[in-house]
Amino acid sequence: MAAQRTSIFQSIAGLFTRSESDGFKNPYPSWLPVATTNKSGKLVNRRTAMACSAMFACIRKLSTDIASLPLEVYRFEADQDSIPDIAHPAYRLIHSTPNDRDVAMMFWSFMVANSLLYGVSYAWIERNRNAEPIAIWPLDNANVNRMVSANGRNYVYSIRGMGMVDDIDIIRLPWFRETDVVREFNQLIGLNMAAEEYAAMYFGNGGRIDTYLSTEQKLVKEQIENLKEQWAGNGHFGTPVLDGGIKAMSLGASPTDSQLIESRDFNGEEVCRIFGIPAGLVGYEVNTKYNGVEDQDIHYYKHVLRPWCKSIEQEADRKLLRENEKRSGSHRCKFNMDAILRGDIKTRTEHYKEMLERGVYSINEVRRKENLNRVEGGDQRFVQLNRINLEYSEAYSEKVSTTPPAESNTSTT
Repeated sequence: MAAQRTSIFQSIAGLFTRSESDGFKNPYPSWLPVATTNKSGKLVNRRTAMACSAMFACIRKLSTDIASLPLEVYRFEADQDSIPDIAHPAYRLIHSTPNDRDVAMMFWSFMVANSLLYGVSYAWIERNRNAEPIAIWPLDNANVNRMVSANGRNYVYSIRGMGMVDDIDIIRLPWFRETDVVREFNQLIGLNMAAEEYAAMYFGNGGRIDTYLSTEQKLVKEQIENLKEQWAGNGHFGTPVLDGGIKAMSLGASPTDSQLIESRDFNGEEVCRIFGIPAGLVGYEVNTKYNGVEDQDIHYYKHVLRPWCKSIEQEADRKLLRENEKRSGSHRCKFNMDAILRGDIKTRTEHYKEMLERGVYSINEVRRKENLNRVEGGDQRFVQLNRINLEYSEAYSEKVSTTPPAESNTSTT
């Protein structure tokens, strides 16, 4: 089937002209190797960039957090209730096992991390004879060449070892305008790398900065050689004895003068700003304070995770659902965000209490959210007795105003 599909796409590709003058070109060669020497003097490419602790921490944090959220196919019933459709052919692929090699956690973390590092990531959807998805395979960006037709309406992919593949069979996960972080922010990454290297050299030199020896006397060659041998022979932690008016002079600024720690923290926070991640989530002590851990998590959810999840959901809807399901809106791919929005036990208790009193939740729904077993009679919903439907408020008011008060049992004399 794969060979047959490849030949079909090769035939389709033959209808296009591949010259740039005719509008058929690859406008986003973001997978091309990057090796940039910036003003810090450091060679910045994708391999060296990942050696930067802030880059590694941000990409690891974001990719694993998104991959840990359950992605499911939901079916919407006539009464608007939504339930996971575990029988859907795409459910297993996006929720647990995308292919025979990977689990969902590994797959989605790879896709997000690749997108953050390259600006975009790709995966191929393997289908059966009924065009139903049976596997999703991640692709190496170096093996993918994306081309856009002259009318700009669709993409066609040339994949090494597979030939031409149509857009409907490729999951494309771009990051903000397919930004190549390594290329665009190579100065910042290089500065961070230089600060880390300087710190390593400083501590590797026993906590001493570069030093030279100075004297007003004229030394012969033998004295110079003896002095050099004495100075070097003491190692990092020895105490050389200088006589004859020789003085040890320091070269460069000390770590305190150069604000090494402050500079490294600031550079790390700058990397966090690129990805929109609160610096406190990757171990930096920052001045921006939240009211609590929950507020920081909500900020992270609203401004970082939610846009990513929405992008993945829409791409999964478009490429993995059947055409009739997309037209009718009967199915949707959706992340379960309850784990992030749970809050602490006090916050959850207050929320459940309010939802129970308003009749929004039943007891069993609350127990299910807390991973507890159902109880008999727990599916009923209750409301406060002093709350009535708005449409009956006028009649109720009129009845109360016209009903005479009860007769008193107390006699008068």
